[in-house]
Amino acid sequence: MAVVATDPALGFLSTVSGVTPETVPAAINFVNAPFWSGVMPALLASVEIGDAAEKLLSAAGFTRTGDRALAVKQLDARPPTEARPRLDVVEADDGETFPQVLLAGYQVGGVVAAFIRAEHRLPVMRRVVAMEGKRQSLPQR
Repeated sequence: MAVVATDPALGFLSTVSGVTPETVPAAINFVNAPFWSGVMPALLASVEIGDAAEKLLSAAGFTRTGDRALAVKQLDARPPTEARPRLDVVEADDGETFPQVLLAGYQVGGVVAAFIRAEHRLPVMRRVVAMEGKRQSLPQR
């Protein structure tokens, strides 16, 4: 699967997934196609690709990054303990506070901020904020 970002500022989203030891040569040829417009997509492998494939990728200008595990955990209320401060998980339904907090953390602007804001407004997204204390709602801005 290939993802091509059309704005150069979003080039970090361009990826080719499903790379295996057998498909490394084809993936290298694929990312050199002209439609990438100079963006070098990340090649994503979910399996070990081995030394020979690593050498091919290195020769093509790719650098291996650290493995990145992705997991999702249901956010459930936990009983407070004496050892840590109480964190309240609050739904962020006002439409503006959550993106403000999120974008402050990313410290980005322009096209990247617009992308993040749009992505996190999708109806399937659950927007929550964990706050210390007993606030029942997010502060209004």
